[in-house]
Amino acid sequence: DYTKYENRPPLAHQKEAIEKLVRNKKFILADDMGLGKTAQMIVAAERLKAKRILVLCPATIKINWMREFHKWSNFKKIFIVESKGSISAGDCKIPLDAEVVIVNYDLVIRPKIKQQLAGMDFTIGIMDEVHYLQSLTSKRTKAVLSKSGIIWRCEYKWAATGTFMPNRPKNIYPLVRSLAPYVITPYLNYIEFAYRYCGAYMGAFGLDDSGCSRPEELGDRLKP
Repeated sequence: DYTKYENRPPLAHQKEAIEKLVRNKKFILADDMGLGKTAQMIVAAERLKAKRILVLCPATIKINWMREFHKWSNFKKIFIVESKGSISAGDCKIPLDAEVVIVNYDLVIRPKIKQQLAGMDFTIGIMDEVHYLQSLTSKRTKAVLSKSGIIWRCEYKWAATGTFMPNRPKNIYPLVRSLAPYVITPYLNYIEFAYRYCGAYMGAFGLDDSGCSRPEELGDRLKP
């Protein structure tokens, strides 16, 4: 039932994405901008009859996600996490009956917010503009994708980005290693990945992984 698509069937790429999202508990949706990734994920969540959804995204698009949920779904209890003041200041209380919780990446690193999210179970976790998690050492990448990261509280883990590889191969490692490790097997260790695809070498100041090597091989691996 695709009635949420304003009484028209979805386009071929939209239907394919919805079907793949429903079938895969880990999925990276890397369609170009403007092809409907947000709607596809929301309709897929409806198909799965998700009880609770976590949306992680940049602060500037939290309101848009709320609007899209109202447009494409029947979820009513949508809560946007906001916080004012310093990291040590009191953070907002997330209602336990929320069906959809929308929070920006920079708030996930706040202990009181992360603690609340860690105590909730989510059917689906959506990471929008997931290229925000391209640094292995950033606090937000660790808060979301590390072994103790918040995304592992979710049964389904979906990522979306229109700019999958912003600059260099090293940018995709945290995401692919977490959600699609089969793509880079057997180079799962970062040092092995860096020497294989990032043109890595030991420079005067340590490992230089800012380059690119074997781009055609990496491209073939990433096609799926």
